Amino acid sequence: MVVHMSTPAPPSIVIVGAGGHGRELYWALSAAIGAGQCAGHLAGFVDDRPPEAGLLDRIGSVWLGPMDVLAELDADLVLGIGAPLSRAAVAAKLAGIGGRFAVVHPSVLIGPDVECGEGFVACANVSVTTNVRVGVHVHLNRHVTVGHDCVVGDFVSLHPAAVLSGNVRVGARTMIGAGAVVLPGVSIGSDVQVGAGAVVTKDVLDGTTVVGVPAKRMQ
Repeated sequence: MVVHMSTPAPPSIVIVGAGGHGRELYWALSAAIGAGQCAGHLAGFVDDRPPEAGLLDRIGSVWLGPMDVLAELDADLVLGIGAPLSRAAVAAKLAGIGGRFAVVHPSVLIGPDVECGEGFVACANVSVTTNVRVGVHVHLNRHVTVGHDCVVGDFVSLHPAAVLSGNVRVGARTMIGAGAVVLPGVSIGSDVQVGAGAVVTKDVLDGTTVVGVPAKRMQ
């Protein structure tokens, strides 16, 4: 007697947010699936605002409807929302709906002793070295570097080519702009905005916006 064993279908994956960041995650996730790093079927996007006509068609995807449809879908979710505060709000709204899928592009380098929370996103050419702790729904954009002994809080966004040197602390919901550099041992609070290209040489308090070289608080 021959027994035919069925192979479980790969999970459906839905990206929440069809803006630019969400579409970049579609590319990263497609690359990861293509490289055999993870199994899944990219079902499409949900967003309360319908995307521009043809925008998703050109990347081979579809808009599934507003976020309300997620209650009817059996899918893992990727939060494709760039702004930390908005991402945190959507995560709270969707608590208990679907799994939380990590996105790690095949070119990402992750060293030993690195722990990442659910919903972790690392786009192309990210490097995370050693003894690093990363919270939930942290998004590391292209060419980001996170050095040794760093702690990165929940819902943090590091924009392209941002650098955290060794032993840096970053609080929850903070955004670090493109090309910004945080020097070794610096602590950055929660809900902080670090401008693009800034060089952060000193600790930054909660709720502060800093810009420039060296980074200074905006008045």
